Amino acid sequence: ARETAARALSVSALKSAVDSGRPYETELAAVKAGLPADMDLSALEANAKTGVEPVSILIAQFPNVARSVYQTFAEPDESGDVLQSFLASARSLVAVRGPGNADGTGQDAVLRRTANAFSKGDLSAALAASTDLPQAGQHAPADWPNRAEARVDVDAPTAQAAQGLLS
Repeated sequence: ARETAARALSVSALKSAVDSGRPYETELAAVKAGLPADMDLSALEANAKTGVEPVSILIAQFPNVARSVYQTFAEPDESGDVLQSFLASARSLVAVRGPGNADGTGQDAVLRRTANAFSKGDLSAALAASTDLPQAGQHAPADWPNRAEARVDVDAPTAQAAQGLLS
């Protein structure tokens, strides 16, 4: 009973550290002690010293990310006429996106699918949807996709370690 309680406590401490975004080397070492040696924890180990961004922060940052991605769509066409250039410049000052349809294939639809997945808290679906964005849109949010991907990569082995340790 004490061993089971200690395992549960170590899993809880690891999950808490990962969820909070703080480094979790000590917690991971405690959990690894009770796991089979063949369990792949490379994603957890890779981020143990620095921690990963909490889901709540990634979701809170997404509106700014979406704005910067949307700005890549609103760039003025250099070959267009003066009126088109003026309208594109005006759109770049104020980005207004209507409700729209997320089922389409255009850039707006892809961005909307990504935003919908984030609003549900599904980071992996959002990252998968964002791969359909044009290259300029994928590179607009700087390092944010890398931080979100690190979070997704850590969540699965954390759950697997918890399941393996408690079973």
